[in-house]
Amino acid sequence: MKFWQRKGLGLSPQGLSAIGLSITLKEVYQRYLRIAGPAVLQGLLLQLALLADLIMVGSLGVTAVAAVGVFEQPEMLILLMARSLAVPIIAMVSRRYGEGRLDAVEAILKQGLVLTVLLYTPLLILAYIELPSLIYLAGGGLDLLPQAIPYASWLVPGLFFSVCTQTIGAAFIGMGYTKELFKSYVVGNIVNVFGNAFCIYGWFGLPRLGIAGIGIATMAGYFITLSLLLYKLSHKPKRHFLLTLQGKQGWCLQTETLHTIKHIGGPALGEQGCERFGMFVYTRLVAELGVVALAVHYVCMNLCDVYYLVANGLSQASSAKTGKWLGRQQSKIAVFFGHIGIQLALGLSLVGLLVYGLLGKELMELFSKNVDVVTLGSHIMLILAIASFPQALQAVYAGVLRGAGDTYYVMKYTLLSVALLRPLVTYGLCFACGLGLYGAWLALLLDQTIRMICARYRVKGRKWAEQVV
Repeated sequence: MKFWQRKGLGLSPQGLSAIGLSITLKEVYQRYLRIAGPAVLQGLLLQLALLADLIMVGSLGVTAVAAVGVFEQPEMLILLMARSLAVPIIAMVSRRYGEGRLDAVEAILKQGLVLTVLLYTPLLILAYIELPSLIYLAGGGLDLLPQAIPYASWLVPGLFFSVCTQTIGAAFIGMGYTKELFKSYVVGNIVNVFGNAFCIYGWFGLPRLGIAGIGIATMAGYFITLSLLLYKLSHKPKRHFLLTLQGKQGWCLQTETLHTIKHIGGPALGEQGCERFGMFVYTRLVAELGVVALAVHYVCMNLCDVYYLVANGLSQASSAKTGKWLGRQQSKIAVFFGHIGIQLALGLSLVGLLVYGLLGKELMELFSKNVDVVTLGSHIMLILAIASFPQALQAVYAGVLRGAGDTYYVMKYTLLSVALLRPLVTYGLCFACGLGLYGAWLALLLDQTIRMICARYRVKGRKWAEQVV
């Protein structure tokens, strides 16, 4: 028997009415997908643009693919605080929106932007100065530095536009304005993809910039996306779009807002920190397996991220719905929408299983013609296909917990699974057991499964519904 049936949340009209929903089940799905759909498409479009970039990079050789891939983990470390800040902004905005406090929503957005600028201006300057050290720490040897540095030297300044976009995007998600956010990302990604082609290959008389062109085009795409979002926020509130930067609220940081950001964002930062540390060590271990293994791993991780970002769209919708309905003191409805997300995640997992399981070799051939890369990658794709189930489910469960502000629990199981178990199991399987790259991906499968079990246990316990934001 399903969870909501056991709890008296049946799918009949009477069951929906009992929890305060005077709509049909079809309308419930429509309301959820109205937020999840654009968020899913946004994630899918973003990763497809990255894969298009990777295909172009692949034409420059295996070393170029490894050079771009080796900077991925330093980039994720740089984005750590922005992603952590987005969690409390989504939770706070959705909760205040549910309470009908639009002035508080505007204040949260403005203060979030101020914090982003104050934190990232010195951080990005330092990262730019220390680029060779970052690449070396990530596993990039002397053979990769000549190609990795020209790429990263353009990407790092562009990350300023990216982190501001993430802060604004968190407020859009909290309000449920994922469609408007999606439109801005579409334009930015189009600029990125076509800019890559122009800069890499020297189309229309432009110089052939090679791998540096990828960084330039990526920075341009980030800038366009941010510009479109700021333009949207430059207007007065309207009936169908209530988010603005033109209201009466000031830009000064307020103690109440900072306290809530600390309360929710602190554990979120811990979660992201644990995840990034674990992933950094994980990728560093993979880099020890050689250039071919690193290139295969980078391609497969990007294909994995296609699926992850789609699942993350469901996670964002679950966060927004959870915060909104808890703000209206309707915890049963928040629970119900969380399980709508789980149902959709199961369907998504089946799609991932079929695509990655049946088309692994064909997908790898898009990125490289190297026989060793294609053969190893097609085998790794089978593990990825199985991992699609726990990956999607844990993302949605975690989205419910983050939307409720229950970020401390998420941090604890992330510390255990990603920061501790995954690196240890990776080392043991890759080197002690001699499984090579297969061991790294078996460790990933174990990590995703553990996180799914921990998050599911918490969601079923319902303690998250008691969180104060």
